[in-house]
Amino acid sequence: MKKSVMVGLMALMISACGSEPKDTEVVMDGAEQSQQLEAEAARAFGITPDEYSKKLNAKLTGTDLASEPLDTTELYEDDVTDVFIKDYANKINFVGGVNKNGELESLEYILPISEDMTEVLESLLLLTSASASILDPTVSEKTALETLKNMLDKITSAYFDTKDHQREVINLGNSTYLSTLSEMGLRFTIEPAEDK
Repeated sequence: MKKSVMVGLMALMISACGSEPKDTEVVMDGAEQSQQLEAEAARAFGITPDEYSKKLNAKLTGTDLASEPLDTTELYEDDVTDVFIKDYANKINFVGGVNKNGELESLEYILPISEDMTEVLESLLLLTSASASILDPTVSEKTALETLKNMLDKITSAYFDTKDHQREVINLGNSTYLSTLSEMGLRFTIEPAEDK
């Protein structure tokens, strides 16, 4: 009898596993949507793209990047995150993620690899250190510049010595900084820290 019960259970499990998946649409009520928006806001920087771009453009006054002001008025909409994109002349592609509450939730800088990256890394450090102090006013631009320069120096020297993929993550203030470097290029991301 135990054997027949086991065979029956096995048959039931097999038939359940082999059944076709059903398409289901998840519909959230007002309370669930509100909770989702609150969760998104908790993982954002608490600044709109417009506020961010005005502050960044002001910080870049008098630099080589001043001639290319950031304009975040054109958002590309997606189901989860909207984005704005800026392509700088020095080959830095900049993507800002915006949650459905209209707040900035991530910044990503993407640039190609070359043997002499000095000039483009200087521009990247200028953008990221200015952004660090905008996103978290408790972090000075000087501290951000030193910390992020050390981070980028570490992965670029390791990459050019070994040609192996490099990855570095640091927390500075209320933000997490992730940098990866491979033959595909350099990707530098700023997001709110998990424990923000």
